[in-house]
Amino acid sequence: MIAVALTFVSFGTAVLVYIVLWLALPAAKTTAEKLQMAGKPVTLAALKESSIAGPIEPRTKPLLVLLRVVVGLGFVAAAIIPIAMLVFGVGVGVTEFNDNKDLINGWLVSAFILLVVSGVLFTLLMIMAAYSTFAWRFTKRIAFSGLGVIIAGMVLSATAFGLGAYGSSQANQKVASLTRTNTSNVTPQFDGATGIIADTGSLVVEYQQTEGAPRIELTTTDRGNGRPSIDVVRDGENVRLTTTGHDDATSCLIPGGCGYGTTRAVVYGPALKNIELQKGHLMYSGKPQVDMTVAVKNGAKLSLSDTVVTNLTATVDQNGSLSTDGSSIENVVLQTQSGGSVAMGVVSNLDFTVPSSCPAGSKTDISVEQVTTLKQAGQVIPKQAEIDVSCAEITINAMDEDSGRWDRT
Repeated sequence: MIAVALTFVSFGTAVLVYIVLWLALPAAKTTAEKLQMAGKPVTLAALKESSIAGPIEPRTKPLLVLLRVVVGLGFVAAAIIPIAMLVFGVGVGVTEFNDNKDLINGWLVSAFILLVVSGVLFTLLMIMAAYSTFAWRFTKRIAFSGLGVIIAGMVLSATAFGLGAYGSSQANQKVASLTRTNTSNVTPQFDGATGIIADTGSLVVEYQQTEGAPRIELTTTDRGNGRPSIDVVRDGENVRLTTTGHDDATSCLIPGGCGYGTTRAVVYGPALKNIELQKGHLMYSGKPQVDMTVAVKNGAKLSLSDTVVTNLTATVDQNGSLSTDGSSIENVVLQTQSGGSVAMGVVSNLDFTVPSSCPAGSKTDISVEQVTTLKQAGQVIPKQAEIDVSCAEITINAMDEDSGRWDRT
């Protein structure tokens, strides 16, 4: 049983050691050697008794049969799982190669083929092990074949990872040559603006408050499908920001350098009092300010990071997401629709308003690290670790529900 456990704990190394020892140690051929193998003293009486009794034959015991079945089924499972992984891996790999065909080179293709062959060899090894276990037959031919499969699999796997790393480095060098950063001056659009109305589409746009001239830095990788762009126009006291195009960055499966392409959009501008996010994901960071009003539309995501706000008024529409757990917010007035999510850090006062009715399973999740005063529509409510109200579930992470005290550890 210990040997079987070591087989799985050592990821097959124990089997390799056992095979080597089994091939190296001599067999017990003489009667004296057989007595020594059985742990019996080599005496004249024992030799006579052994010659009379004949050769020692192993007996089939129920525990041994059960062990053979369990171990054999384990090897069968270990052979089936890699087959499923191979089918899945080949499908995903072909898709990734097709998506990144402008970057794929011979090194990556060779690495992928060698990994597939290694998987086939591992499956073959498990089939051989299952056969030997069920048949209770382990010949030197099987041992040498298994040892050869193990060595070949290790060599092919190591070669595949080496080729994959080199091929990925070559692809990343090509990506670097296709990556550009363009800076656009948007001082006229942001001059005197106090708010922003954003539609970031499929891009994640960062907004960083700056004292210098407003500008946009867009880092993209030209993969042949066109680069995304950001349009900025003035609309009263607000700036309308709209992105067009899509992100060409595609991840890879070959170890050695993933992230085939870089797209980063950073907007440097003045402090904003009003943020309306209509679509996409916007990350805002700025210096301390007194008041801020944010509105997150259906399906959009707004993140406030490294920001200090005294009074925050937030509206989160259906399926919208607001994250302020990376900022310091003192007072929050929150109004949500069904299906949204809000995550906040330490808040002094939280006054939330939720709909009185909503579809089943569409409550808004509100998570607060710590809050001093909790109100619903202006009315103070008792604080608990978990609060379930109409169309909202509120979780206070730092509260011990049993004692009702803050867990400051």
